[in-house]
Amino acid sequence: MPQTSSNVVACWVAIRYGLRGPNLTVGNGVTSGLDALAWARNLVLAGRAEAAVVVGVEPANDVVTKLLAEDSTDAAVAIALEPADAAASRGARPRATIAGYARAADLAVALAAAGVTEEGSVGLWLVDEAGAGAGQLIAATRRTDLEAQLGPLSGALGVLQCAAAAAHLESGATGNVVVTAGGPRHDAPATLIWRVTTGAT
Repeated sequence: MPQTSSNVVACWVAIRYGLRGPNLTVGNGVTSGLDALAWARNLVLAGRAEAAVVVGVEPANDVVTKLLAEDSTDAAVAIALEPADAAASRGARPRATIAGYARAADLAVALAAAGVTEEGSVGLWLVDEAGAGAGQLIAATRRTDLEAQLGPLSGALGVLQCAAAAAHLESGATGNVVVTAGGPRHDAPATLIWRVTTGAT
């Protein structure tokens, strides 16, 4: 039902660009962006979709300010997911690969479940409040909090972090990019790992 519920963005993107297949909206707070990317990857890997477009949107208006009790950041970002061979067949070059994802009640548990190890090479950790207060759970070359730079991003945060991760890897950077969202004020943190593309989705 376009324009009448929380799926308005997903519906209008599909209508505008003629997209077919599963169409869903993930609305579970600050981890929504990372959760949506994980769902999209699962749909592609399961053969339910040839590719998936994940859109994160954060409006800035009086209604949102009243709901969040703070001004939000007006933002929209999109990421396309597809198998690397499919991208290659149409002449596109994949920017990055999802190497792991997990959601857990504790950030340390989520990091471990996603595949972050002390021995693993982490070039960048994109954090929010969870990572910002988590000390040195992982040894990262750099830690960056996009909300500290741009303002509150809520559900769009994870998608924006992942777009930033892809740009970081495309610049020739080395080491995986670990993205975390969610913390003590939320029901659970989520973690997603990006690496330079080596042929996976």
